[in-house]
Amino acid sequence: MQRTLSTRMLLNRYGALFRMPLAENLAEVGNIVSAVLVMTMFMWVFAMLWQAVFAAQGTDLIAGLTLKHTLWYLLMAELVVLSKPLLAEEISDSIKTGSIAYDLMRPLDFGLFHLSRYAGHVAFRACVNLLAGGAVVWLLVGPPPAWQGLFPAVLALMLAWGLEFCFEALIGLAAFWTEDISAFRWIHQKISFILGGLLLPLDFYPPWLAAVARVLPFASIIYAPGRLFVDPDAGRLLSTLALQLGWLVVLGFAFRLLSGRALRRLTINGG
Repeated sequence: MQRTLSTRMLLNRYGALFRMPLAENLAEVGNIVSAVLVMTMFMWVFAMLWQAVFAAQGTDLIAGLTLKHTLWYLLMAELVVLSKPLLAEEISDSIKTGSIAYDLMRPLDFGLFHLSRYAGHVAFRACVNLLAGGAVVWLLVGPPPAWQGLFPAVLALMLAWGLEFCFEALIGLAAFWTEDISAFRWIHQKISFILGGLLLPLDFYPPWLAAVARVLPFASIIYAPGRLFVDPDAGRLLSTLALQLGWLVVLGFAFRLLSGRALRRLTINGG
């Protein structure tokens, strides 16, 4: 009975942490307006660009994708990137100011504390971005090519944001040793853009590069959810989830290892 109550209390605490960012974002009308404008602008630019590309090629199909497939794919890719909060900066700033000590001493798991808040931010921003970007794409090329791809895409998106959380947390914790994490963020961002398939689906890459990129975690974060959404397939779903879970174990272990060392470093230096 006591254990059940304790578990329920922890779930309530993490649930409250999840709801806090939702309330914060809803209170900031400017955040909603800016998110709508950014997503609308991005998808409009992508639509104009890819319409010109398909027209220049004189074909309705490039690398097995139509214009409709490409734009809905790019919407999902942008959804992953634009919906995440700046967790690395948050952790880095807390290290620089020393407030990280309070985070680590809370009666809550450090990783789950940040994950709960991260998930709250993502849930709100993803809804806003999906509505704004989806409206633009729908008006230009019509509804999604395969509605049955929605559920597989949502599963892949949840794991994708879990992987991105690990990357962001690892970069933020690097501030314990380097203080300035801007170089790590720049490298991660550029690799994600190229090997993740943010601006260009991996299907358009040379076969050897696409094959390498598909097994890396960056493609599991950006490419995989969008590809599942526009072209759902049971085999692709299983291989995607297996790869995402595998990378989640690796990155989750790395985060636990690094956060443990950071805690020991804080204890030694701070007493």
